[in-house]
Amino acid sequence: YQRRVHGDPTKDVLVKFYAPWCGHCKAMAPVYEELAESLSSRKDVVIARVDATKSKSLGARYEVRGYPTLKLFRRDDKSGGLTYSGARTKEALLAYLDLDDEDEDGVGTDDVVRDEL
Repeated sequence: YQRRVHGDPTKDVLVKFYAPWCGHCKAMAPVYEELAESLSSRKDVVIARVDATKSKSLGARYEVRGYPTLKLFRRDDKSGGLTYSGARTKEALLAYLDLDDEDEDGVGTDDVVRDEL
């Protein structure tokens, strides 16, 4: 986790903290997978997930209070992650990542890595 999220200053990392038994997490799984697939040609975005029931210390560290919780760790500030609270659709997540405007906030370069952290 540390290496993948905090170790590379060239990548933005979107992390889904989930619980395997969570109905909302199960419902969101295909959307999150579709998001990762749609970004598969990009290089500097990592789409990852953490089973917060197995990694309780990470959930506590990032104040995960419900599932799923999405946190965006920007390449220029990976301290606490930005909590996403918008719609759980591929389109809304793409808009949140602001991948069409590379110059404004540094997101939107070239690759997505799907990863279980």
